[in-house]
Amino acid sequence: MHIASFTIRTIAALAAILSPISRLAPAGVQPVKASVSLPDSLKLARLVDLTSEITGQAFSYNQQDLGNVTVTLRVPGGLTPGNLPVLLDHVLASRGFT
Repeated sequence: MHIASFTIRTIAALAAILSPISRLAPAGVQPVKASVSLPDSLKLARLVDLTSEITGQAFSYNQQDLGNVTVTLRVPGGLTPGNLPVLLDHVLASRGFT
């Protein structure tokens, strides 16, 4: 019982110490999200912008081409940041933009 109590206190203390450290990131670096949630419907330009923000990849597009195109997404279970560029490529190709 004494060892179990010590172990629980030790784990709790380590968690309290490490939790703030795990949220630190170098300036300009955003922490990677484990899962990405997207609305069911959004403008295609917004999807490109979100993909860029989340993955850190740069994209170039003409606002006049993509600005008024709305896409509906059905992604059960969410996406990982790594899946987002694949989804974007698929959506762009299905609209004739690639």
